[in-house]
Amino acid sequence: MLNYIIKTSLNFRVLVLIFGLTLLLFGAYVVKTTPIDVFPDLTAPTVTVMTQAPGMAPEELELMATFPLETALNGSGNIRRVRSLTSEGMSTIWVEFQWGEDIYRARQIVSERLQTVTLPEGVEKPQMGPISSIMGEVMFLAVTSESMSSMELRKLVDTQIVRRLQAIPGVSKAAPVGGDVIQYSIEVDPLLMARYQLNIDQLLDIMNGASKNSAAGFQLDMGQEYLVRGLGRAESVDDLSHVVVKVQGGIPLTLSDVATIKIEPRPKRGTASYNAKEAIVISMQKQPGINTLLLTEQIEEVLEELRATLPDSVSISEDSFRQATFIERAVSNISKALRDGAILVIVILFFFLGSFRTTLISGVAIPLSLLGGVLVLSYFGLTINTMTLGGFTIAIGALVDDAIIDVENVFRRLKLEQLLPLDQRRSPLQVIFHASSEVRSAIFFATLIIILVFIPIFFLPGVEGRLLRPLGLAYVSALLASLLVSLTVTPVLCYYLLTREKVLASSEPAFARTLKNGYKRLLSSCMKHPKIIYGLTIVLVVMACLCAPFFGKSFLPEFNEGSLTLFLASPPGTLIKDSDAIGTDIEKKLLEFPEVVSTLRRTGRGDLDEHGMGVHASEIEVVMKQGRPQEELLQLMRTSTSSVPGVNVSFGQPISHRIDHMISGSKTNLAIKIFGPDLAVLRDLSRQVMAKVEPIGEVVDLSNQEQSVIPQILIDFDDSSMAKMGLQPATLARSVEALFQGTLAGEMVKDGLVSQVMIKFPEELRTFRKQIPDLPIMLNNGQIINLGDVAKVREDLGPSLIRRENVQRLAVLTANISSTDKTGVGEKVWQAIHEIDFPNGYYATLEGQFEEASKSLRTLSILTVLVLLGIYILLFSAFRNHIHTLIVLTNLPLALIGGIFALCIGSKILSIASMVGFITLFGIATRNGVLLVTHYQHLVENEGKQKRDAVVTGSIERLLPILMTALTAGLALVPLVFHGAEPGNEIQSPMAEVILGGLVSSTLLNMILVPLLFMKWGYRSKAKKSQAREVV
Repeated sequence: MLNYIIKTSLNFRVLVLIFGLTLLLFGAYVVKTTPIDVFPDLTAPTVTVMTQAPGMAPEELELMATFPLETALNGSGNIRRVRSLTSEGMSTIWVEFQWGEDIYRARQIVSERLQTVTLPEGVEKPQMGPISSIMGEVMFLAVTSESMSSMELRKLVDTQIVRRLQAIPGVSKAAPVGGDVIQYSIEVDPLLMARYQLNIDQLLDIMNGASKNSAAGFQLDMGQEYLVRGLGRAESVDDLSHVVVKVQGGIPLTLSDVATIKIEPRPKRGTASYNAKEAIVISMQKQPGINTLLLTEQIEEVLEELRATLPDSVSISEDSFRQATFIERAVSNISKALRDGAILVIVILFFFLGSFRTTLISGVAIPLSLLGGVLVLSYFGLTINTMTLGGFTIAIGALVDDAIIDVENVFRRLKLEQLLPLDQRRSPLQVIFHASSEVRSAIFFATLIIILVFIPIFFLPGVEGRLLRPLGLAYVSALLASLLVSLTVTPVLCYYLLTREKVLASSEPAFARTLKNGYKRLLSSCMKHPKIIYGLTIVLVVMACLCAPFFGKSFLPEFNEGSLTLFLASPPGTLIKDSDAIGTDIEKKLLEFPEVVSTLRRTGRGDLDEHGMGVHASEIEVVMKQGRPQEELLQLMRTSTSSVPGVNVSFGQPISHRIDHMISGSKTNLAIKIFGPDLAVLRDLSRQVMAKVEPIGEVVDLSNQEQSVIPQILIDFDDSSMAKMGLQPATLARSVEALFQGTLAGEMVKDGLVSQVMIKFPEELRTFRKQIPDLPIMLNNGQIINLGDVAKVREDLGPSLIRRENVQRLAVLTANISSTDKTGVGEKVWQAIHEIDFPNGYYATLEGQFEEASKSLRTLSILTVLVLLGIYILLFSAFRNHIHTLIVLTNLPLALIGGIFALCIGSKILSIASMVGFITLFGIATRNGVLLVTHYQHLVENEGKQKRDAVVTGSIERLLPILMTALTAGLALVPLVFHGAEPGNEIQSPMAEVILGGLVSSTLLNMILVPLLFMKWGYRSKAKKSQAREVV
């Protein structure tokens, strides 16, 4: 098959070149049109269900909404996990489906389940959040004004800015937070209400009719149809004031006679700021699969159009958080590493080959292979991101390996052919065909081995699988493309560029000759003292194995996103104005650092905000510029912010914390979850865990604020007293609402903006808690009684929020791990938790990067053993000789030596990235052994050389190809190793570190140890020699 491909390519040389040129042009077009993102889509198929019940306590809302909704949703198929968060007035449920589930099917399932649930009065209809992704927040916009009031600015944002942004294709949601939302308040006078014998229920019925238009049907007149509309909806305060509430003695009584009507801000549950000044923040979220860079450009174009129409005092800032900035930096850095690696590869080729023509033939494989890989990614619907570019960068050196081996062998065979008499020479086509066929088995077989070692990546579960599979696909597809190029384009270019006598007359570079002579002397010396080489190798392997247990373990390397995300948590029950002041104080302290460019803060939540927090919590986005090292800067910031009393501050990064949230449901990289039914017991256990974990030095930002209780005022209705007064529970409930937050009486629509109309009592009636029992309740007969006459008022403590997971309550302690050894610190935390005696029905789990690292490393370890077994089977099926197979496999411990020593010198952390580096290294190292052993077999079986001559000649002839392939593969990774801290290189750098170190050790020892082993053990009997065959 392979011979047929080579022969056909040589026979149809022009078509092959046209195909190569077409691939270049079409591939370049696909590159320009393929979406670019920072990472592959890491989002597990998740449907968010949000339910609002303004003013309702968490435990009440849990019972009335969260629990029945969870019960209905848990019966759905293919669900992985159901999480919920119930806070004051808001229930959010995340339904996480199995990886690979179609999101539209998942939403259909959830929608059908929601239809089966009927919620009680006072709880709004549940709504599904928009389809978004973990990287869905593409930017935050800060809208400020020096002259407009907060209410005017919010109205401008809602009616002009948000609507225009929401209309951009690809935007799933534009969610504003901050400013004052308009509310129409009807503040009733209880004495006037009593005089005219009115109560709250009557006003609600009247106001319900005042906020409606009527559809009267049609009027037919002289063949013309007219649509009849009754315009009765109130649109202003004046309209409301003229609403008739009662006719008494023939005199109409209007709403203004019994109440004061005014426009005022709706009670705030969220506020925002930009650079410590009041602002309205708009979160721009994209739909999955949308090109972030293109969408960002469209948003910025719309913003420019908006700025031309907005008042001069209004400004919109988009520099607070802009995901495209990180993408551009990350892609630029990884692209530079790819470019620099390619340049180093070309330099090495020219240095060794000493010919522009041979360098050109080998170098052409790089763009053709990369573009072939891009076509494969495009076919599978993947984006160009740091992972796929990283796969190409790691592969860049290996892409020329097949071409190098083919070109070197063809060039050498053509030169040898020139030494023969004219009548014995074959045609150039025949020489090129036979020379390519001679190495095609080694090329094909070595490529199969590398593909085999990448198989574990495609079986990684969860986030790590979604993250690394595109890297593996990019690497493998580019490698397969390079194999195809070496079988087709490379022989054709050899025919056109290497067959001239002038080219063949050129001598081998002096450097190459010197290298071969030196290697021949070294190999001869080692053959005289093989035991020294064996002993040295064993010592190095043992030293490497002794170093391995001391490595720290982590899930993924730390990202360098160039920005920070801070989470502030004051004690639950903190007033929003106090929480706002604390957030402003923290912002000012951050802005004192010269590295901080801007800060943007969101406190509390917006309407139907799935990531909304209580008013005691804030989230600050910090944009930074280069300066002091990140670890030093974080330590200084922690010290600075710790001086603010009454607040817990956690530090993270925008993308990293979103990955953490998807893994564990918390926004830090370590989450301690305590499950059990009773909230009081959970709080007590949380305090015990906190006391055990806090002394662990590497644990920072430890927070237990979620388990804090908040003061509550409970109004217990007295059924017997209500019966005596003829008062129904629903009427009393609405009256209580009106006494405090107000009860919803309807909606006003003006300029397309929907505003609530609330009926409420004057706040002066309840300035102090002790006044609550004396608050007025109006009966149907106009009599006024006190609230204390029909209810008991008492104070209590209740939860600030309730978390649930898979139908169980839980308490969550959050923390970050300052050490890079996430697994080691996680084990310390787990040991500390085990010292606590948990009651029956209560247990703890540890989630986050620690757990993911442990699971992934176990999975990779098992898969690596299976891959090694697969490599052995593959090698044996090729060589039909256990000894030759084992000789090739000695490259694995040789590679392990350099890889482990490289980790010792570098990060000293074993992560998923470095494990993938070891897997890749095993494939590349095995390739070099295959090249040597197959050439020994060729010289013995096809050219009749004795074993010693075959080993010496074969080793010298394969010296340059092996050194070139090793150097090109290794030096291509140098930019990644030396620029590993730059954005976009964080995951690829540990891989490159391991591969580069392993290539150094395996190449140097391979060229000495494999010849010695083959001399000692290869072809030990004629029977075994006759069984050997060439791989096809």
